[in-house]
Amino acid sequence: MNEEKRAKKALESAYHNHRSNPNDPQTMLQLSCEIVNTLRFTKDVNLNQAISLSRKAFRLDESLTPALYWEGAAQYHAGYYKRAAETFRKFIELTQDKDKYKDLRDSAND
Repeated sequence: MNEEKRAKKALESAYHNHRSNPNDPQTMLQLSCEIVNTLRFTKDVNLNQAISLSRKAFRLDESLTPALYWEGAAQYHAGYYKRAAETFRKFIELTQDKDKYKDLRDSAND
């Protein structure tokens, strides 16, 4: 299976999981991430939904700091550059001492 098909399949799966568990912050975060990742192959995605889901996931569970990264990425791709920069800064601040988020921090700094 090629990369585009895998991404679209992951997006479909994330939508299914979110429909099954609409109030679960993990499924919100998963769907937001897959929406942004699918941008590599199509512009036919709902970035405002990704922003909203990321924001809500973090509000419900502040341990989900990657939600800030995905919110910032969605904001950036939607053209909300100032908001994206603010969200990325918050993500970087909150994950400064967490090595497991180094790659996301590096990406947020770009």
